[in-house]
Amino acid sequence: MEALLNFDQILTLILFCLWLLAFIFKPELRKEMFVLSIFSIFILPVTFILNPPLVGQTYQVVAELNFTSLVFIIATTGLAGVVFHLFTGKNYHNLPKIKAGVKKEAGLASQFWIIQIFLTLLCLTWGTTLLIFFFHISVAGGFLLSTTILTAYIFSHRQDLLLDAVWSGVLMAIIVFIISVIASVFVEADSTIIYTPRLHSFFGVPSTLLVWSLAVGLGLGPIYEYVRRLELS
Repeated sequence: MEALLNFDQILTLILFCLWLLAFIFKPELRKEMFVLSIFSIFILPVTFILNPPLVGQTYQVVAELNFTSLVFIIATTGLAGVVFHLFTGKNYHNLPKIKAGVKKEAGLASQFWIIQIFLTLLCLTWGTTLLIFFFHISVAGGFLLSTTILTAYIFSHRQDLLLDAVWSGVLMAIIVFIISVIASVFVEADSTIIYTPRLHSFFGVPSTLLVWSLAVGLGLGPIYEYVRRLELS
C-alpha cells in the first residue's frame, strides 16, 4: 500500500508543527520568526534551484519549487533563529550602554534592522550561489560555507554570539536528524527538498539534510540578536 505522504512531506509537516508551536506559545519570538521565515521565502529558494554539475555537464536550473520546499524553508529558517533561545530558556536584553561616540550610529542601524536582515539573507544567498558555481560544490555545502563566513563576520564584532551560532547549528541538525529517523520508519528516507543527489547518509538520514540544518542554524541563529543589538541572558 502506497504511503499517503512521502519522506519530505512528513519531515516538513513535523518541522512546521514545531514552528507553529513556538510561534503560538512564545509571543516574544514571533517577530523574529516571522521576519526570517518571510524573507527566506523570497531569497533562499535561489540556492535550491541550482543543481551541482555532473562531470562534463553544465548547471541546470530546476523549473519550479514545490510547496513542500517552501514550507520546509519557512520552518527551518524560523526555527533556526530561535532554537537556542527555546532550549536555554534565556530572554532578550539590550546590550550594555555603549560609548557616546558610537551610540547614535548603533541606534540608527538598529532602527533599520528589517532591512539589515533582508540584505544579510540576500548576501548569504548570492554568496552560496557563487560558491556553487565556482567551486562545484553541493547546495548544502555551499550554504554551510557561506554561513560559516557570516558567522565569522558576526563573531569579529560580537564574540558573545559564537555560542548562540554554534549551538543553533548543532540543535537544528539534531532536530532534523530525529525527525528524519521518525519519518524513515514509515517511508524510505529519500529527500529531494534541496535538489542534491543523495551521495551519503548518516544512520539512514541523507547527509545533505544534516549539512543544510547545521548551516541554517549556524548562520541564522545569531542574526536577530546581532542586528537588534540584543543579548540572551
